[in-house]
Amino acid sequence: MRLLSESQFNQIKADAQMSPSAITHIAHSSYISAAAAPMNAAICLIGLWGHFSHTALLTWCAVTLLVTLYVYRRSRQALQRTPPTSLSARAKLRTNLFAGFYAAPWAALPLFFLGSGPPVADSFILVLSAGNCAGGAFLLQRSPVAALCYFGTILLAVAIACVAHDPAQYGPLALFCIPFGGVLFAVALNGNRVALESDRRLRSATSALAELHEANQELDRLRSAAQREAERDDLTGLLNRRGLSRALSRRSDDSDNCHGGLAVYHLDLDGFKQINDELGHAAGDLLLKCVAKALKQECRRLDLVARIGGDEFAIVAERVSSRDDAAALAQRILWRLREPLRLNKETRRISGSIGIDYLAPHSDAPFVFEAMLTNADQALYSAKDRGKDCYEFFKAAPEAVERDAAEFQL
Repeated sequence: MRLLSESQFNQIKADAQMSPSAITHIAHSSYISAAAAPMNAAICLIGLWGHFSHTALLTWCAVTLLVTLYVYRRSRQALQRTPPTSLSARAKLRTNLFAGFYAAPWAALPLFFLGSGPPVADSFILVLSAGNCAGGAFLLQRSPVAALCYFGTILLAVAIACVAHDPAQYGPLALFCIPFGGVLFAVALNGNRVALESDRRLRSATSALAELHEANQELDRLRSAAQREAERDDLTGLLNRRGLSRALSRRSDDSDNCHGGLAVYHLDLDGFKQINDELGHAAGDLLLKCVAKALKQECRRLDLVARIGGDEFAIVAERVSSRDDAAALAQRILWRLREPLRLNKETRRISGSIGIDYLAPHSDAPFVFEAMLTNADQALYSAKDRGKDCYEFFKAAPEAVERDAAEFQL
């Protein structure tokens, strides 16, 4: 039973190869941020609209959206250009710079607006800055340094704004930025550790699945090879009786083969036992190989040639339009068998006897291989009774012909 289909294995392999590196993750994160940034900017615009200059707020929103769009496009280009599993030092530096640049508009928010409005506006700015820091740490946890560049830029701006506005009142808040940043960095490190462990397990599982898939393919190859070996004669390479039956069953759906006429030949070598006894089994094996080669050369590519016994061969010839064509193939085989053979430095001659059962084109009789081979076997004995080295067609007994005719009329 197949463990994995080819498409399933390729999908699992692709998923493993897409385990996000830092540049891949920030590129993916930029998609989320591209949707979140306009909403955050709109919330900030609504919350601060009545407390600061409308022109300043609109300018800040426009800059934020432009930076978001720029980082989004560059990140998308990097994702398409950089293999997901590779991350060079230059790519790491670019990732960190993108993170810091993306945080710049949100760092500008406390620098330009903190302390310039009522306390409620300052609280709104601080809460929004803290939320952005936490969100950036979560989105960029696969790259802790990039996460640090993002929320560190914002926290540094908040600390500078607090100290510049009122050191006595906002000094403790500025100091609080340090442990808050440490906690966010620890969260990013832990998330990165968990993600790396997940990637390791995924790669390990994929490697195991790859080994199972390769073992499954090797098992399929061995099974196919064993089946081919089971259907082939070890000595001659021809089909054996089982292989001939399977080949005929695979062709059974093609009715045109029978409608075009079909002949079954049963060949038995004359004098094989004498050669085998006098010259040894090696010479007998060589003789069988020579006969098999001759039969393959005399038959067409669509004909089936099989060795079904010690010195017995069967041929199924399709699309044989007449008895004369069937007889012509038998005659060619007999002429070929009469050619002298060199066996163990001795020249020997053999002959063969052939029985033929012929099914005429568009015959109402069904094609049953075993029955036709039995008929060809009877015709083979008739050929041997005639003195061997000849062929004979199967002739049904008169009473059998009359019975078949009566059944057909009924």
